[in-house]
Amino acid sequence: MLALAPACRARAEEHGWRSSGGYLVELAGAAGAPGADTGTLGAAVAGSGFAVEPLLEVPGEGAGRIGPAAAAGGRTWLLVRPPAAFAAAAAGDGITNPWDLAHRLLGGAAGPGPLAALAAGDAGPRLLALEPDVARPDPDLERAAERRKQDRKTCRSTSVGREATICSEPSPHWPAPDDPAWHLSDAYSQLASARREVEAALAPGAPRVRVVHLDTGYDGDHVSLPPHLERAASLDFTAGDPPRPPGEDPAADCFGCNPGHGTGTLSILAGGEMTLTGVDGRALAPAPLGGAPFAEVREFRVSPSVIHLTTGRMVRAFDLARREQADVLSMSMGGLPSEALADAVDAAYDAGVAMFTAAGDFLQPPLLPVRSPKSIVYPARFRRVIAVTGATADRKTYARAPSAFSWLRGKVGSWALRGSYGPLSAMDHALAGYTPNVPWAVLSRVPPSNLVDLDGAGTSASTPQVAAAAALWLERHRAGFGDADWRSWKKTEAVYRALLAAADAGPAGDARARRYYRTYFGAGLLRARDALARAPGLATLEARPPSALGLDWLELVTSVGPFAGEGDASRSLRAGMLRTEAAQLVASSVELQQLLGERELDQAPPPELRRRFLAALAREPGASEALRAALAALAAKR
Repeated sequence: MLALAPACRARAEEHGWRSSGGYLVELAGAAGAPGADTGTLGAAVAGSGFAVEPLLEVPGEGAGRIGPAAAAGGRTWLLVRPPAAFAAAAAGDGITNPWDLAHRLLGGAAGPGPLAALAAGDAGPRLLALEPDVARPDPDLERAAERRKQDRKTCRSTSVGREATICSEPSPHWPAPDDPAWHLSDAYSQLASARREVEAALAPGAPRVRVVHLDTGYDGDHVSLPPHLERAASLDFTAGDPPRPPGEDPAADCFGCNPGHGTGTLSILAGGEMTLTGVDGRALAPAPLGGAPFAEVREFRVSPSVIHLTTGRMVRAFDLARREQADVLSMSMGGLPSEALADAVDAAYDAGVAMFTAAGDFLQPPLLPVRSPKSIVYPARFRRVIAVTGATADRKTYARAPSAFSWLRGKVGSWALRGSYGPLSAMDHALAGYTPNVPWAVLSRVPPSNLVDLDGAGTSASTPQVAAAAALWLERHRAGFGDADWRSWKKTEAVYRALLAAADAGPAGDARARRYYRTYFGAGLLRARDALARAPGLATLEARPPSALGLDWLELVTSVGPFAGEGDASRSLRAGMLRTEAAQLVASSVELQQLLGERELDQAPPPELRRRFLAALAREPGASEALRAALAALAAKR
């Protein structure tokens, strides 16, 4: 059994880890759809005070990542919460790291843990995976403070009805055309003309494309709300189990919260008509703020914060979007790599849900050599999701500084916020929308709710643009799908291929520009109307490989050390836990990302790089004692 050295009790919190106190467990076999009795696991921990919630059921045909043994009966993900006494006893032993607590559920120096029998397969279904329900660490409190400041507006409306009161002018650091809705024009995303073309062909009373929007909720009084927002079907996943309607943003002032974020992204996705005033003082004719205002929209409030989004809520929301037959999923947020999230993504992909999620943003403070990690975040990093990056109005990346000292002009946060990208292999399924300086509806605490920013920024602003383009394409080509194909991976792949193939990949014949586009924008810049001209081509489609975390070569770590004496089933489970933790550390570490460079996590590095990577992994401040012990044992063997 594993013996853990005492850990610093505050280590997890010091380095930004946030845990819900729950654990995601995967069982071989079906336990019924979410909402059904989960008595198998309940019986295994009877009398232990565990609370059990269903998260996701993966059918047998979707179980290819685990292997044929599990595929026969499918797999089930559950969220379990141990009694308070479990964490208290662990804290008494100096164990507070979420991953160390997860290992303790299996057992340690004190003997078998409450889930040890499931790990060995001796108590009904076998435990296949176990991970803590954690949120992405954010070691940079400056970034969190800047986002809170941006999302808490104090300006008051000076207009009425649908005439917007401009709350924030465009950032001076990035280009801002005179037309405040510039990003919708044919010179950029083509969303306005594509929208008009699709809306002209809409049949009255016909079913509309369904878009599920995952964010922080919405301002229920804002005049820009999508015309077809389904409030009764919109849900708040932060309110407990089951999630409750109507999914509105309570505008809470809690630490780390981002009130208004969902209101802004929803307006870009499907916002209704408003009159905007340009930087030249000219009032524009009323026009929809959003790219797809005709779509049926459901809001899933999955977090009060864009930074600390727990995996369990994402998994539940992705699965409910699939079960409610969403056609498009838009999420301007990101989290950590997770086996449970990978399964939720794959199940949605197979069911015809086209997923567009933010590539993420990093912070580059002026005059300092430090920054936060810049690689694409999850789930955008998974191959079966389109990662949305960002391009400025002059078709450049905002990952680089606009100029060395322009931050002296003010709005330092706008200067420092940069778009994530890479590694290059992940850019195969990336596409750029436009940002910064796009219109962004602002949550208002005092009516009327008609406030709009003109400095909407980050991949939060670009992601809903690409999701809107997908809704346009699907509405245009609905008749080209049979019922079976419409609810299959073929629909997902068809819209992906159309958008990626139609993208502006850079000036033809300019190899240098094309490399630049490829590096920062992936397939290129969004061209929504050009995509409409591309037919589904179902006969030539191929499904993308299943989502994977990589790092399979790390299983070598379990051949020695604290896990070596355990049975095969338990040791395999521990190895998977170490790989998932390591992947989460890579996603949160500048040093580890720099070491790997353009390597994907499934590529085994050469010996010297592998040695340096494992040494750096052991030094990571948030690493569990379990991972450190396994790495130390491997180093000693050598």
